[in-house]
Formats: sequence, structure tokens, C-alpha cells
Amino acid sequence: MRFTSIVTVLLLALPALSAPAIDSSCQKVYDLCLNTARGLSEQQFRTAPFGISKECTLAATCFPSSPDDFLASAYAALFPNAQNTPKSVSVARLPQALYNTLATPGQTVNQQSYIDAYYGLLATVGGPYPPNTYVIGKWAKIARWTGFDSGARAVPYQNLADWFQYSSTVTSLNGAPKETSCAKIYSLCIKDAQGAGQTVWRSAPFGLSKTCTLAVTCYPGTPNAFLAAFEPDAFPETTQAPVQAQNVPRLTQNLYNTLSGSGTTAGQQSYIDAYYSLLSTVGGPYPVNTVVIGYWEAISAWTGFCPNRYVPYQNLADWFQWSSVVNAPRKC
Repeated sequence: MRFTSIVTVLLLALPALSAPAIDSSCQKVYDLCLNTARGLSEQQFRTAPFGISKECTLAATCFPSSPDDFLASAYAALFPNAQNTPKSVSVARLPQALYNTLATPGQTVNQQSYIDAYYGLLATVGGPYPPNTYVIGKWAKIARWTGFDSGARAVPYQNLADWFQYSSTVTSLNGAPKETSCAKIYSLCIKDAQGAGQTVWRSAPFGLSKTCTLAVTCYPGTPNAFLAAFEPDAFPETTQAPVQAQNVPRLTQNLYNTLSGSGTTAGQQSYIDAYYSLLSTVGGPYPVNTVVIGYWEAISAWTGFCPNRYVPYQNLADWFQWSSVVNAPRKC
């Protein structure tokens, strides 16, 4: 996300092996970070944990969740009897001098300079060296959150400092639809996908949940547009090319049935019921009826069932699999 305000950020340190599994290279970087932080008073660490060292800057970026989780782990490792772990929103911002340690002199930090900094630090202790895709994924997550996920993925100082300070509390979904009810369903689908894991999601993105089935149907554009936008939002460290609708398993009968009700053919009213029913589980937001009707109209038109708008299973499965590559009317 591109924030313009300048506030205070902090430099986090990685955990001692609590929390999510950590890659061996990041564990090494984390250990180096802790070594540079030992000897600091608790107050010194709490005031500016993002200003300690290059080691801690890199450790915060590779930690497998958020700067706040990194901070909590490092704080517990360094001050085991302390309470009230500081939060990234309330500490000093990443210093320009430490930003510069990740950059080619005089340039903006980008993917290649980050890779060079990460491997350069590991080279001072003989590794271990992760695959290139691991390090690329770590920077991709930052580039996507800050809104610089293109070209060299160059992230200016203020934006990287924003990532340290705000990414633990502010979610950045670059591909989310603008219509608010669909955006809510999209975010719920992200939770389902993250719970299943990227490998499972990629193997059958149309077979995951009712939530994700509805998210595809309301997403602007085509199922392939949804897949391309969704994966980087759900799995921000991904380095894989997007899956294509025509190459993945078809919509399952069971998920079709969640839209049809009582084993009947899915129609406009049963779709509306399924859509509002899902939103009711999270308190909305509820769009006007015509918005939801428009989502089903596009499917009814492409499948050729405009007169009554009842779409049989095979035809709806065809829409998921082929509507991205086969042109047909989208309006009745």
C-alpha cells in the first residue's frame, strides 16, 4: 500500500523457534540479529527495534508471518521476563541508513538488491543458502503490499518503512473487487485458501469451498482474472505463474449443490439466497438485489439459459472452466 504519511517504524527481530516454521537461512539471519541486539537494554530495544542492525532488518523481512510476530519472538528471546511486547505501529520507523544497506548505492531498494543483501549476509557466515525463489518470494510479499509489484519491484524508503510499521495491522489486497459485498466474500475465500495451503488450492481452486465458488462468480471479468489476482493476495510470497481455469479440475457437484438448494437446478433465486446467506454469517455488507442478479445474469447468458436462468451442473462447470477463453454473451 502506498502511504504518504511519515510516521514511526521499528526494526523487528526473529523468534527463537516459536510460531510458524522458519527456513534455515532465515533462522540463521534471525540468530545473527539476536547477537547484534544482545547487550541492549529493554528500553533501547522497545524504542527502535527496527533500527538495530542490517541483520535485524533482514530478519524482519524473512520471518514467516508479520513484523509484529517477528518482534514478539525476538523480544521474548532477548527479554524472557518482560511483558507487553511492543507493536510495530508504535515504535520508531526503519531508519534511512538501514534502508540503504539493502540498496545499491544511490538507488532504490529493489528485488535484485534485496537478494544481494540477503545472500551477502549469509556469505559472511558460510550459509545456509536457500533457493533463489525463496528470497524472491520474501521480497514479492513486500512489493505487493506496498503496491510496487512490477518491473524491478523497486520500493522507495517511505513505503518500505510503511511495510515495517503497518503491514501487521493493515491488509493489502491488490486484486480485491471494488463492489463491497464481493470484496468481503473474496477476503473470506482468502482465509479458506490460506487454511488449506497453496498446494491444495492450486490443485483444485474451484473445489475448495462455497465461499470461493461465490467469489469467482461475483469477481469482475473472468475466472482466469480471479485466479491471477487471487493467488498473490492469498499467498503473497508466491513466485509461480497463475493457474488457468481451463487446466484445473472442474467445479464439483457438491459445491454446485450449495448454490442450488435441496439438490435442484441452480437458478437465479437459489443463487441470490446462497449469496445473501453467506454474507449473513459475517454481518454483511448486503448489496442491492440487482447487483447479485447481475452476477447470475452474466453466467446465465454465457451458458445460454437466459429465458429462465436455471443453469444445470455441467453448464455451470463449463462456465468456470471455459468462460475465460470462449467468448459468449454476458447479458441476457
